[in-house]
Amino acid sequence: MVISLLGAAWHGVARGLIGFLRAARSPSSGGTVDIAGMVFREHRGRGLESALVAVAMTAPEFVHAWDVVGCVEPDNQPAQRVLRRAGFVEEGGEGDGFVVYRYSVAASHARRT
Repeated sequence: MVISLLGAAWHGVARGLIGFLRAARSPSSGGTVDIAGMVFREHRGRGLESALVAVAMTAPEFVHAWDVVGCVEPDNQPAQRVLRRAGFVEEGGEGDGFVVYRYSVAASHARRT
């Protein structure tokens, strides 16, 4: 699944693609969904990435998922804040230089009941 965020025409100028978020089942684990995305620099700071994550978390790909994993570059503090606000917990670094965040779907459902 890919969610594309498109800008509307503003003062007659088409805005085009503003950002995207991709969610897919992890090939190594049928119960984990990996997410990745971005909002282009000129559109950041408006809550758009938070909105993309919120919409993605309601998508069919997350039905029956155990958890959701997002990897972020260590210096990308805004993206890390977005994941933390969405309920993701930092797991630490990974060998490829990214910080890993995990959202436990099962724990989230348990808190709601």
